[in-house]
Amino acid sequence: MPYTLIIKQGARQDILDAFLYYEEQQAGLGEQFLAEVAASNNRIVANPEYYGFIATKQHKGLRRLNMNTFPYIIIYEIEKDRIVVYAVHNTHPKPRRL
Repeated sequence: MPYTLIIKQGARQDILDAFLYYEEQQAGLGEQFLAEVAASNNRIVANPEYYGFIATKQHKGLRRLNMNTFPYIIIYEIEKDRIVVYAVHNTHPKPRRL
């Protein structure tokens, strides 16, 4: 079944903040981050049930995909024929406030 990908505003802001941070660190690094986000979203759309659940009662139904190169996870939920991305979260032990 084809899924429609919906990226919530909070997740869009997470992506923008990370892009700006990485571009500030090194020219082109933000673009690499965006490319990995896009590839990760494609992986989710291709096989949304493959990735594990976030294991808390509060977040029942939410799943997570660990990005390959950057210390981020994409938090999403499957809703019928839609995949809703709620956040792109930094998992670094001491993330710099963006």
